[in-house]
Amino acid sequence: MNRLVGWLALAALVAVWDPVCNSAEPIVNLQFRDVAALPAGARFSRPSRATYVGGDGRLHEIGPNVPRFALRRDENGVEMRGYLAEGAAENRLSWSSFEVALPRIRNSWSAQGGVLATYHKGVSVHGNSSLRLSGKGEWLHRSLKLGAFAAPEFRGHYLTAFVRTPDGKPPADDVVQVYASRRRGGPNEIPASRRFRDPLRVGGWWRIGGYIRPANEGQGWWCGLRVAGPVLVDAVQLERRPRNGCETPTTYIPTDGRPGSRAADVLSLDPATLRWPQQEGTLLVWMRTGSPVHNGSCPIIRQEFQRGDVSQSLALVHHGSALTAALPTGGDNTSRVVPPNHWTQIVLSWRGGRGWLYVDGSRNGRTEQEGFAVGSDFGVPKTRLFVGMQLHDYAQLAGYVSQVALYNEAWDEDEVWDHYVGDVAAAGGDPLTLVRVSMPRPPVTRPAIPREHWVRFKTELPLAAATSAVVYASDGRLVRTLWETRRAPAGINEIVWDTGDDSGRRVPAGKYELRILQNPGIATRYVATPGNGRVPQRAAAEAIGSVHALHPRGVAVDTNDDVYVLGHGHGVGTQKYSPAGRLLWTHAPLDTGDIPSAICVSEGTLFVAGKHLYRIEAATGQTIRDTEGRWRVYLGDNPELDTTDRVRPELADVREAVIERQVCGKTATRGVVADSERVYVSCWAQNQIRIFDRRTLAGRGTLSLLRPGGLAFDPAGRLWAISGGDLVRREKGHWRIVVPRAGRRPYGLTVSGEGRLWLTDLGDPCRLLEFDLEGRRLRSYGAPGTLQGDIHRDRLYAPTGIACAADGSLYVAEYLLHRIQKLNAGLRPDWVLYGGSYFENTSFLSDHPSLLYGLDGSHSGTVYEYHVDLETGSWVPQRWWWLGHEHPTREINGYMVHGQRAHTIAGHRFLFSCHKTVRIYRVASDGLFPVARIGGRFSYYDEQGTLQRPRGAFPIWIDKNGDGLAQQSEVEEAPVGRYQPEPHIGFSHDMEVSRDGTVYWGNFSLPLLRVDARGVPHYSWDRATVSGPDFAALGDVLLEGVGADREGNRYFDIFYKDDALRQPGIGHWSRRVIRCSISRYDASGRQIWNVGHKAIGRPEPGGMHQPTCTRVEGEWVFVGDEAGMVHVWSTDGLYVGSVLRNMYVDDRRQRARKRGYLLADEVTIGEFWSLDVVQQPATGRYFLAGQSHEFGEHLRVYEVTGLQGIRRARSVVQVGPPRNPPAEEKVGGGSPK
Repeated sequence: MNRLVGWLALAALVAVWDPVCNSAEPIVNLQFRDVAALPAGARFSRPSRATYVGGDGRLHEIGPNVPRFALRRDENGVEMRGYLAEGAAENRLSWSSFEVALPRIRNSWSAQGGVLATYHKGVSVHGNSSLRLSGKGEWLHRSLKLGAFAAPEFRGHYLTAFVRTPDGKPPADDVVQVYASRRRGGPNEIPASRRFRDPLRVGGWWRIGGYIRPANEGQGWWCGLRVAGPVLVDAVQLERRPRNGCETPTTYIPTDGRPGSRAADVLSLDPATLRWPQQEGTLLVWMRTGSPVHNGSCPIIRQEFQRGDVSQSLALVHHGSALTAALPTGGDNTSRVVPPNHWTQIVLSWRGGRGWLYVDGSRNGRTEQEGFAVGSDFGVPKTRLFVGMQLHDYAQLAGYVSQVALYNEAWDEDEVWDHYVGDVAAAGGDPLTLVRVSMPRPPVTRPAIPREHWVRFKTELPLAAATSAVVYASDGRLVRTLWETRRAPAGINEIVWDTGDDSGRRVPAGKYELRILQNPGIATRYVATPGNGRVPQRAAAEAIGSVHALHPRGVAVDTNDDVYVLGHGHGVGTQKYSPAGRLLWTHAPLDTGDIPSAICVSEGTLFVAGKHLYRIEAATGQTIRDTEGRWRVYLGDNPELDTTDRVRPELADVREAVIERQVCGKTATRGVVADSERVYVSCWAQNQIRIFDRRTLAGRGTLSLLRPGGLAFDPAGRLWAISGGDLVRREKGHWRIVVPRAGRRPYGLTVSGEGRLWLTDLGDPCRLLEFDLEGRRLRSYGAPGTLQGDIHRDRLYAPTGIACAADGSLYVAEYLLHRIQKLNAGLRPDWVLYGGSYFENTSFLSDHPSLLYGLDGSHSGTVYEYHVDLETGSWVPQRWWWLGHEHPTREINGYMVHGQRAHTIAGHRFLFSCHKTVRIYRVASDGLFPVARIGGRFSYYDEQGTLQRPRGAFPIWIDKNGDGLAQQSEVEEAPVGRYQPEPHIGFSHDMEVSRDGTVYWGNFSLPLLRVDARGVPHYSWDRATVSGPDFAALGDVLLEGVGADREGNRYFDIFYKDDALRQPGIGHWSRRVIRCSISRYDASGRQIWNVGHKAIGRPEPGGMHQPTCTRVEGEWVFVGDEAGMVHVWSTDGLYVGSVLRNMYVDDRRQRARKRGYLLADEVTIGEFWSLDVVQQPATGRYFLAGQSHEFGEHLRVYEVTGLQGIRRARSVVQVGPPRNPPAEEKVGGGSPK
């Protein structure tokens, strides 16, 4: 009977939630079930050559230009049919299907060990033949150079094979396994945890596979199979793709004598398919993603619109396992994960200029109640409507789109939920299992303490100001924060304390001390943005930190003398500047993995070339697409260098490692130039110049030329080129050498309006060379000298790009110093534009704060020394050092955001920088020298001269012999079991070094023993101490900031993270933080205070989104917040206030992106990871330096003002004996602070 009632209730629910019963029908309802359901005008393109394994476990051909549809059911029982879009795919192996006799593939495949290969005709799942392998050993493809990726845990290469054992049993690992190794015949570097096997349900065949994650570029890999006994092999494939990023593990692309690939799917609909209502409406999309890949970018639907001279977009994008949704004039981002392999409903609804985003029936937790701004005029469609869950930059299968519907009225929250429940029920899901997400509730109030236990007392305050108050116990510990920055009048004030501590329990009877801090107003004065912007500086707001970490490769100038800078950065590829160096626009490349290396401007169009050729509108900075949405053509991959013949390549200097190997050795495209009809691209690795139609990018032929570089047209329209070391000119269908051996390493080329040829030379020294049209050399610019250390005005640092303006000015792009120089006709700098460094850390020299050190870790591994005038804000780079190679002890690699300090100790200047190891360098007049390390990120030479990695977690290396290299005898491992708790750093985003050289990292400290005559600091575990909490036992605590004062007290900012709980209204990282605080411990390890809390929405006093770094200077504790703020406490735990802007409120992030730069009091757009604070010795003033890890990637310097005006007051408070022991009290309700 109960079961019957349940079924009747469910039937009633389904009837109520039937979508047919909704009050309004869609004005557009696109169902992606099959080809017949596609609307008129739909176009689909896929030039194909592949098979895939379907849901039935069988192989299916992918037909050309036929879209794929599939029925999928998720864990909630929802079953829908959708269009499955597929990205581009590849197979890097030659002769992979074994369809020809063995002698023809011997140049590609070979046996290792005792393996015997024989041709087996008539038995296969692809084609007509397979290979029979017997014996024991490997069947290997010739060595291939595989690329490494910035996020190797998310991207790599899949190796798959189709195999069958003679008895038809599953292929066990001890019989056959996919194999990859950097040494032929070496151990299999695909561990068992990264291998899989799937049955095909076809004649006993199985598909086996595994995942390769190369750690470094340029490594050769032997890939194939390891066998021990007879096995049939039908086909093998090696492809780049994300781990866990696809629903189907692979598609197979048969290849013959060369690798093969297939283009991505493109499904587009007529531009007018979505008939947009203007004042209000609702867009509904059902989709399913198979990709939980972090930072992936999967467009679901996309269409461009034009409103007057404004270009705008409709876009739904699955990004970083969440969603980005944009209407043509507004948008939002989800705050919670969109789970993979789950049918998800997305709703965008708008009315009255406001819009709301809903996911699975519930309003996005990041959207405020009032929604986001939406304009009423969408404009007219500019492109077709593109549909498909397709990964932009990871390739392969991404997911499904099942329905796109448009309604001409807005929905409220209840209507959205009703539609969601009805759709789930109609698709076979169980509505009773659905849970409507509610917004986070406010914090629970404190337990109440009976009023008879409260104390009242009076104290005199010196100021009318923001006031904070705390209570200390007689043992020196802070027991209660009464309030933070509450406004209080001057004079006698009555204070009420309920005698509760911070947990709400009554304190024992006794004497307590009330401490009060009054802050009449702290603020910041903007000083400078060193390393980002123009020298000499300009006062314009848009000149502050606007270059966005553009690592320049090329430069072009148009007829208006506007300057276009090409390079690569954090989501930035091209920028446009006025002749005075003012930023006009920034272009973000659609494929961040394609690093462009050549640029030219012609008749209002920029032509950009790297692995692909594409176009940008010079006026607007928008990518140019054709009517089908295509925007680029493939040119070729960059070459891979073989450095195995180098002696100790880890010790290469900047010229060999960067100029020779990286710039000259691995740049395939070195020049591009256009005339009125065609575009010419120099493809260095292919020994040819490729020609394209400038309007369609269709191929128009090639010109053979040995090692072509820079290209240019002279005033007579003749084509000039660099060929190897020669300067050549095209005449009557042939190349004529005009200047043999024009330079040592000629690279870029330009021609002035007067017919002067300028080329850049990357030889030693780096130079600019001027020639006339007859080949006579006229001038040279570029002084000799070392490329590191002092920065000289007349020295060039890898000039890769050059362009000439109409007035004869030269613009030079220098790869190493990340700068653009404008040289006048007399070859003197008019201005220099800096900004390519991806700054991750910064520190003042503590005894000389006008010297600032900035560190770029992940981009290029460089340290810059700047001189900053702290009064006027003018700055100039003085010295720089490159540390980006795999040097055993010198290298800087990774995101160096974990703390940095610079001190003068015993007459020597030291730089301490932390990222999973503390790197210690001596800064001398003649260089930057590695002298010590604490932590395991280094290598040492053993007694046989072989590089080895330390065994333990916290080894110490001291450069005792002064050669800058670690020897085995110079390494001390941390003793195991000596300390309780054990030395531990948690997830430390910080470390501190005091002015006496003591290193504080995690919960341990290492005092400096001495500095020897060579300027080497000595540390030893014999003098270490461990204090503070046992982080290893705290589990999910993440230690972020570490500070210390001159008495040895320790300060930690700590947060608890939970990826399942996403806070609304804040950023990608800090929304995961559920609790956070700041703690102080004394030298014995006793906690003195714990203050601060997690901010929900706008931070209230004492609230933080995500604490990231801590600095203690003088009487103050400065705590960085990921959102861009700095919070200040006194060293005894009283909240002073916060400075700099919170970027997560008032649409500040969106406004900054729209204007293209940050305001003076905006240090970052997000990811504010590190800061330094110093008190100027001569004046006592406080200066703060911080960095932006997003949108600018720059350094900022501020003066913190108002700290001198803070006043303090203290009173003694007597708490009488409690009537009942606190343990027996019943608490509840609330009480005032």
